[in-house]
Amino acid sequence: MKSSSRKLIVKLVPALSFILAPAVLSATLSLKVDTVESRGQSIELPLSAVRCDGLGALQFSLGYDAEVIEPTSVDAGGDLTGGLVAFDIKSPGTLRVAMVSSKPVNGPGELLKITFRRINPEGGTSDLTVTEATAWDHQTNTEMLVTHEAGMLTFTRKSGLIPDNLVPDSLIPDYLKMPILIGWGIVALLIPLALVRNHAKRRKNSTPALGAFCSNCGSAHRNDAQFCAKCGREIPPFP
Repeated sequence: MKSSSRKLIVKLVPALSFILAPAVLSATLSLKVDTVESRGQSIELPLSAVRCDGLGALQFSLGYDAEVIEPTSVDAGGDLTGGLVAFDIKSPGTLRVAMVSSKPVNGPGELLKITFRRINPEGGTSDLTVTEATAWDHQTNTEMLVTHEAGMLTFTRKSGLIPDNLVPDSLIPDYLKMPILIGWGIVALLIPLALVRNHAKRRKNSTPALGAFCSNCGSAHRNDAQFCAKCGREIPPFP
């Protein structure tokens, strides 16, 4: 009997592993760092969850190029309600972040918003890599399977033609700044043209029209002419 029992257990182990494995790995968190580009002084970078199954807490490190950018703040994202966020620059080039949610976080969405500022006025590109990521399930408090996708942040070189503070970084997204500046330029060109056109119109309206004729020689004159420029005869008032 013992021998047959052992044989049965050996046969059941693969089956049990197949059944239990999905339960162990079902709580999954897939992180994605966005890739963005900016010509401003600072930029807000989203860190999103592509997949999130009941997240309760998360901690991770984010690697960056300290010669190109510097993190200034980390805030809760739009899909992290009732959460607490803490961050610390462990060393130049490594940002340590921790967050706790008061309720389970599910589905894809924005978890965090990380603000970076440029270090080099000439601009540059920095890879953004998540490391040492650990997440816990809100309900069971067990560790979740965490995967992550790296991102990239590029600060482009400023042209010097447009003042830095002409379009505030905090009020207008980067993708709207250039259309706004182009619109301002068009308006600046149209205003002088409109003034010139209006002045020409007023000048035209103020010039008396031709309508008076000399009864002696038939020459045409302005309405306000009193004498004929050709024969010198007096021109009667234009009715």
